[in-house]
Amino acid sequence: FYMIDQSVKGFITRLFSASQVAIQYALLILSIAKQNIYLLYLTIWTILKSFILFYPKQLMKKSSLGKRPKLAYDCDMFGSGGKPWTGGLISGHMTIILMLSTVLVLNMNEIGKMNESIIPGLLIVITTTGLARYYSNCHSSIQIAFGSIAGLLLGLVVYMVEKPLENLERFKKDKENIYSYFS
Repeated sequence: FYMIDQSVKGFITRLFSASQVAIQYALLILSIAKQNIYLLYLTIWTILKSFILFYPKQLMKKSSLGKRPKLAYDCDMFGSGGKPWTGGLISGHMTIILMLSTVLVLNMNEIGKMNESIIPGLLIVITTTGLARYYSNCHSSIQIAFGSIAGLLLGLVVYMVEKPLENLERFKKDKENIYSYFS
């Protein structure tokens, strides 16, 4: 990665760092276009994630674990430039990627249609996002690890909260429709 031209490295880093906002927009657009309640549910959780992490990031901002790396710049989810205004602990990008990956894997396993061929794709997205956040100086490895753990835990919460919602016929039908694409 160090031997790659700096402009190419910058492009790759920004491309994978923008994964969080791309996922949020894709979920929102698909939930509207497909009029899918389940996708809207996931979209709401991706937005809630930002609120859930806001105060811990603010509290940890000045601690040695919470401070972003010295060269941190352009680290917000929109890549709009400037110094980050929140702390780096917990990586929101890793939280959202792991949250949605956890929900996907748990649901696919539950319905008995776990397609192991999606695992390499998920691992690529998780790994490249983590590396991009590290090499763009937005997060330390410990901040990325905490974001991954937070994503796994939040994914479990999302999965458990959706269980009672499955009693709603429309929610259950829309959820089954989404997971049929992965089997």
